[in-house]
Amino acid sequence: VWVDWERPSEASRIVDRKGKLIAAQAKKLDAALDYAATLGVSFDLTLETAHYDAVNKSAEGYDITSHKNAVRSVLERWGAHPAVRIIDLDNEAEVRGAGGHGSPDTGHTSPARFADLMGVARSAARTCLVGASCSFSIDGMPKDYVNLFRDTKGEILLPHFARVKGWGAAEGPNAKALAKALPGILIHHQEPARNGHS
Repeated sequence: VWVDWERPSEASRIVDRKGKLIAAQAKKLDAALDYAATLGVSFDLTLETAHYDAVNKSAEGYDITSHKNAVRSVLERWGAHPAVRIIDLDNEAEVRGAGGHGSPDTGHTSPARFADLMGVARSAARTCLVGASCSFSIDGMPKDYVNLFRDTKGEILLPHFARVKGWGAAEGPNAKALAKALPGILIHHQEPARNGHS
């Protein structure tokens, strides 16, 4: 479940651009999670840095207070809920956008920004695992995760492996390659077999 998704409209969000919960939407998620827990269904709550206000402080530095507020809000509300198993702190964190730069408005999270987000997560009372997702190429993905975890490691890997014909047979070998590059970290195959955005 995306807590900051803006499709079909901004009214779909559960957390606003400043990282504050939207009360009516949060109550809807409460109800869904409570019901899911009775069925033994678990959730992955996902955030994306591009969906929060960020302030450019210098040529390479950004103030991501809003994203950190969102992580805190989500973990305080749902981090210990029995139906919440995973929080994806930043969807496809390695993506740099069309310009190839590392601005949060493209969805990119630098190693230092990821460490900031993990610092917030580690300060929260929770029972869920926290990490970030990286996307597509198995050739690039281990390197992208090693880079993202330069300053601190996430607790779980949330890879988006290539969505191509034969994806199912590739999931095992891809996971083994990722586990070899980042030993000792759990892997959850997030978004398997997804085909397009529409």
